Amino acid sequence: MRTRPKGIHTIHKPLADRYWEKVVVREGCWEWQAHCSPEGYGQFKSASGKGMQLAHRVMFRLVHGRDPDPNLQLLHSCDNPPCQSPDHVKEGTQAENQATVNRSFKTGPRNSNYRHGRRCAVRIH
Repeated sequence: MRTRPKGIHTIHKPLADRYWEKVVVREGCWEWQAHCSPEGYGQFKSASGKGMQLAHRVMFRLVHGRDPDPNLQLLHSCDNPPCQSPDHVKEGTQAENQATVNRSFKTGPRNSNYRHGRRCAVRIH
């Protein structure tokens, strides 16, 4: 009988299965239903079990079959950090991202409608 050394964790499900089971797919934004960063972005445990990745970056890899361009950022056109819809996330420059932030959030801190430490899809009204 083989046993795993203490502290070694294996992930039995394929990456795509682990990722998509945490997303509610519907018209409009596809909400991330697992752990989020304090800024409201979905976080996904890496395949090695060490560290976290931004969920929308994992989605980009799964949908496009490649990593995002390292010289660009991934921008949410919907201004909804937990959104995982491929139609709402695209590559863009930091200047494009900042222009979107300035246009969308004229008052108050960015993502202030998200409760820290809660599931991403829970909004404060």
